[in-house]
Amino acid sequence: MRIDYVARNFELDGRLRSQAEKKLEKLMKFLAAPVEARLGVSQDKFRFTCDLHVSHRGGDLHSNVEIHDAAESIDLAFAGVEEQAKRTRKK
Repeated sequence: MRIDYVARNFELDGRLRSQAEKKLEKLMKFLAAPVEARLGVSQDKFRFTCDLHVSHRGGDLHSNVEIHDAAESIDLAFAGVEEQAKRTRKK
């Protein structure tokens, strides 16, 4: 499991990094190893954009969320990817 973090126009602190790692570990039960994730968070005036791209043996998953809070944008991005992973796992 590897996570690449990209932060634009603000500092991505340890709290947000640990939150993303916990969410990815929860997501691992739906994904086939090896897993690589790229989390990009950017700030534009008052909104945060979170772009999450997860690659695993079964394919690629992608989510893009734009909202007013950085932590909430990470949560919603992982929720979207988790929904995609559940759908592809059932096939």
